[in-house]
Amino acid sequence: MAIQWEQTRGQNPSRMDKVLALYDRSFPLEVREPHDVFYSGFQYAQTAVPNQFCLLIGVEEDQLLSFAAGHYLAEVNTGFVVYIAADPNHRNMGMGSKTLAKMEDVFNEAAILAGKSKVSGIILETEKEEEASTTMEQMECRKRMQFFAKNQYQPCLGIDYVQPPLHPDGPTVPLNLLFKNLDCENVHDEHIREIVQQIYAEKYGAVNKIENTVLGKCLKQMGI
Repeated sequence: MAIQWEQTRGQNPSRMDKVLALYDRSFPLEVREPHDVFYSGFQYAQTAVPNQFCLLIGVEEDQLLSFAAGHYLAEVNTGFVVYIAADPNHRNMGMGSKTLAKMEDVFNEAAILAGKSKVSGIILETEKEEEASTTMEQMECRKRMQFFAKNQYQPCLGIDYVQPPLHPDGPTVPLNLLFKNLDCENVHDEHIREIVQQIYAEKYGAVNKIENTVLGKCLKQMGI
């Protein structure tokens, strides 16, 4: 399989239609943002340097194999993977792991542009098995945790993480917060809290435009 990796800024409508269709099929509504948030991310990236919004896609000829969306958070030199998905026909061919590895390269490039030698870590959210409402959803959550563990992402146990409401008047969503340490130093709970603050400020505040009062309540709920 000859995979082509592209970073898109939304300039190719056909590509974006395929990304958003795979996105809609891959994530439940409560953790799925409106499509215009992707375009808000592209706009944000134009003025937020050295912070960046990255949308990486893997394609073979004209077929979309996978995508990952994420933010480079310069203040804490950390990559935040917001979404990653592979076409179901290619999930057993290692596309998820290949996409995560390529996203790490993208974050390293962003870190170098920000004056760092490399990105110090990558963080992501994923659904909790205990929050699943069906046996099938529980199995999917378990598989995702196994997949991320295989790729060296470990749970951040010192924080009961919640994602802020992605839709007006929606609930907060308890999620697992996973971290891949890339600088070989011990990661303390206080550093994870600093990363969460940056996620809330740059992603959920600047891009999603969630009100500060809502974000403040979520941070207070987490003890931050």
